[in-house]
Amino acid sequence: MHNSRHQRIYGTWIVLPYRWCAVRPRTRQSRWCRHGRAAVVWHDWGADRWERRKMESRARLLQAAFVLVAERGFANFAVGEVTEAADVGLGTFYNHFSSKEEIHKALLENLIGDLDLAMEGAKGSADSPAACVKAYISQILRRANDDSHWSMFISNLGPYQVEIIEHLDASLRRLAGDPTNTAQAPDVTAPGKFIVVSCAVLGMLIRFGAGRSVCGNLPTCAPDSALVDKATTELLRIVAES
Repeated sequence: MHNSRHQRIYGTWIVLPYRWCAVRPRTRQSRWCRHGRAAVVWHDWGADRWERRKMESRARLLQAAFVLVAERGFANFAVGEVTEAADVGLGTFYNHFSSKEEIHKALLENLIGDLDLAMEGAKGSADSPAACVKAYISQILRRANDDSHWSMFISNLGPYQVEIIEHLDASLRRLAGDPTNTAQAPDVTAPGKFIVVSCAVLGMLIRFGAGRSVCGNLPTCAPDSALVDKATTELLRIVAES
C-alpha cells in the first residue's frame, strides 16, 4: 500500500503505513509506530459515538415511560407509546429492555436513586441525627411539592409502593444511627417508629401526586411550601412521641 491517503474504517481498524505516524483517539492517548511497514491500530471513534447514542436512547425511553406512568399508571400504556414519545424505533426499546416490566424496574431504581441523593444531601447539611431526619423528610416532600410528575409517578406506583416504604424506613434508620454524627437524639432508634413515619411520608407524596392528577395545573394545585413545612413538623412529632 503506497497511497498515503487511506479511508478510515468506521468503528473498526485503521491502517497506517507511515514511517512516523501518530494516532490520537478520543482518549487523547498518542500511539506511535517507528517502522516502515503498516501498523494496525484500534481506534474508538465509532465505539464512543455508538455508546453515547445508546445511552441517549435509553435516557429518552426512561423519561418517556416516566411521564406515561406519572400520567396513567404502570398498567395503562403500551411499549409502542413509549417508543413514540421517545422518538425511537420499537427495536431500540428491546435493545435496552426485554419487556415493559423491566422498564418498570429501571424506573423504580431511578426513584430509589433520587431518595438516596436526598439522604446524602441530608447527611451533608445537618450535624445531628434528629436534624438529618428532618432534612431528609423535608427534601423529599419539597421535591414532591415542586415536581408534579415526580409526585404523580409515586402516587401511581401501585404494588411497588411497598418497596418505597421499606427503603424510606431503612434510610431513616440509617440517618438516625449514623456513626459520623456524634450528637444523639433521645430514643432515636425505637422499634416501629420509622416504619410509621415512612408510611406517613409516602401518604404525603401520594397526596401531592393525586392532587396534581385530579386538577393538573390549576391554582389550587400550585406548590404549597406551608403545607410541606406543616407536614414535616407533624412527621417529626411522630418521631419524638413514638
